[in-house]
Amino acid sequence: MLLYHAWPCGHSAIALIGLHEKGLNFESRYVDLRALEQYSSQFLVLNPHGQVPVLCHNEATLCETTALLEYLEEAFPAPRLMPGDAVGRWRVRVWGKMLNEDIAPSVSLLAWHQWTLPTLGNSEREKLRAAAQSIPIEERRVQWTLAMDETRLAEQLQYSTYKLRVAVSRVEKDLAQTTWLAGLQYSLADIYLFPMFVVLPQLLPELVNANATPRTLEWLAAVRSRPAVQSALSTQPAGAALPGDPLQMFVPGPEHIRWG
Repeated sequence: MLLYHAWPCGHSAIALIGLHEKGLNFESRYVDLRALEQYSSQFLVLNPHGQVPVLCHNEATLCETTALLEYLEEAFPAPRLMPGDAVGRWRVRVWGKMLNEDIAPSVSLLAWHQWTLPTLGNSEREKLRAAAQSIPIEERRVQWTLAMDETRLAEQLQYSTYKLRVAVSRVEKDLAQTTWLAGLQYSLADIYLFPMFVVLPQLLPELVNANATPRTLEWLAAVRSRPAVQSALSTQPAGAALPGDPLQMFVPGPEHIRWG
């Protein structure tokens, strides 16, 4: 089993947590997203969309994070991370949809703008801007070009904040009714959202704080205290010096889906 991933945040953290929760042995392959290694010809053979994580298991090459974790659930049923009831499984899949369409693109863009972009010097920005022009996937080339232009980000940042406000409100409301996001048992839904939500108290403190979202903060602490989560978040890619806090090292994700 071989996992191609970036630093332990965002979707890479989701895959790492899933593998650690299952207690599976795997070989780690680090992909440097800031160097645009995900768009190299070698990596595009694995995933033509130029995204991590990618899991190679036996003869299968698997991407799309939520589907990847459902694959692990079917291939390795114990310990169980999918609810045993139909409503619980529906909740997991609804959270996975929200993750991919709203939450992940929003967190990625805001974190890139607030945390990652300011760490880049002028020469590094120019080098990255030039490299982005050679990305072979048009949608990703456009998104990276836009992300490098701070003067054009205002509308997207506002939209991302709105989407996260909706998601945070729903999480807080659901946690008033049950212990975990999909029911009484820890599940894939908690793994999906944790790496994105754990940064929000610093990224958007006006939305996630002790007064406004006490249940969300309790849930984040409960997830983070799990041994498998701690092990996953401490993953150090071989030969890669991670700048700053790995949990905060986001790059621009796919554009928001603006329908539905």
